[in-house]
Amino acid sequence: MERASQITLFLLLIIHSGVAQNATTSGTDEFPVGVILDLESLGGKMARTSILMALEDFYTVHRNYSPKVVLHIRGSKSNSVEAASAALDLLENYNVQAVIGPQTSSQAAFVSDLGNKSQKYDIAIGDITISENRMSYVDFTLPYTESGVAMVVPAKSSRTNNTWIFVEPLSRDLWLRSIILFFYTWVVLWLLEFLGNNTNIPGEVPRKLGIMTFFSLFGDKDRVERLLSRIVLIVWVFFFLVLSASYTANLATMLTIRQLNPTITDIHELRKSGDYVGCIRGSYVERILEQLNFDGSKIKTYNTYDGFYSALSKGSKNGGIAAFIHEVPYIRLFLARNCKGYTMVPFYKAAGFGYAFPKGSPLVGDISKAILSVIGGDTINQIEKKWIGIGYQNNCNNAGRAPDPEKLTPDGFTGLFILSGAISTSSLLIAVAIYFYEKKNSTTETQPDQKGDQAEGNERGNEAGEEMQNIGL
Repeated sequence: MERASQITLFLLLIIHSGVAQNATTSGTDEFPVGVILDLESLGGKMARTSILMALEDFYTVHRNYSPKVVLHIRGSKSNSVEAASAALDLLENYNVQAVIGPQTSSQAAFVSDLGNKSQKYDIAIGDITISENRMSYVDFTLPYTESGVAMVVPAKSSRTNNTWIFVEPLSRDLWLRSIILFFYTWVVLWLLEFLGNNTNIPGEVPRKLGIMTFFSLFGDKDRVERLLSRIVLIVWVFFFLVLSASYTANLATMLTIRQLNPTITDIHELRKSGDYVGCIRGSYVERILEQLNFDGSKIKTYNTYDGFYSALSKGSKNGGIAAFIHEVPYIRLFLARNCKGYTMVPFYKAAGFGYAFPKGSPLVGDISKAILSVIGGDTINQIEKKWIGIGYQNNCNNAGRAPDPEKLTPDGFTGLFILSGAISTSSLLIAVAIYFYEKKNSTTETQPDQKGDQAEGNERGNEAGEEMQNIGL
């Protein structure tokens, strides 16, 4: 499917550039193009259909366009020698101006070598990886797709056994600030009720402290008499609900994402384990594995993705393979069809796929410009969405390990911290002011009463003295 989109892109590019130039020089109305595909495979059949549909659609829109592309289709039978033989026949007997469709690196190398020797080719099309040694012989366009080598390994279901997983949703700073705010609110509530002489909180000081702790956690405002205490509780409960909801959501995300992990995370770990690995027959990936010191007897080659899927399902110990190693674009295609229970682990970066031209070809700049116009806009996204995007994005969420969710930090709760702290502090200051104001008033009121009692006592004393004098007389 990726191949079909690449070939369709090439046809549009070659019609707008190379075709016009060759038609001008040759003076003919036909532009012969050779097509070499594995017509026995599903990918080859889809590529052939895509090419024919692309030409038909183009000439339906541009009926009077000249010259006409004439296709000469040959089968490679998944064999590099057959592909080279077909290319030689096309170059010598049909004078083709381009050969497209080699489906493996070895086939593309054979065809490119033949074209280089015969000096008849204008462009080499296929999944040709841009590499340093190849640039010594040909000129490459800009890469038209990302590349690299990765391995597909089974994904194990491993719900985390971390004993302290429940503390991970919140960062250390957020835990610390929340605990400080809790104790501060607890002290403020106790002081507010103490200053207000709350009779609903019976018992000694330890019992009162316990009841105020309950207030701080659950906000039982029915046991709180003062209006200021209830305001503090309402703000605290709001903060507590927001924090607990965020904590629950982040914890659930952590538990869900960590369910699927790759069984193998490093290519060197795979080599040391001595397990069997698989790759496409004739691909340069086999050479990369040899450079990484993999035992040649541990490398199994396959021709189809079904073979990979079957081997991965068996496992290395049961006659299969522990990992399927291939280029990233093809792995994405594989995961779009067989993603359940598998994940991708990249380990080797490449420059990407490009089109190869003879040294000094004037077409390199024009084709590179046309590639930029496609990959720089939405066209390439539509191609990927049509061929691999729907299955890969929607049905293959485990294609590559998702990053762990970040811990919640105090930054997202700064407003709530300020609000709760300000309300608690303001309420406490108001309560202290009211307490001293009432105490001052009560002291002022008792002083006149004491003076009145003293004067009344003096009058009674004088009267008693006068009576004693009268009795004496």
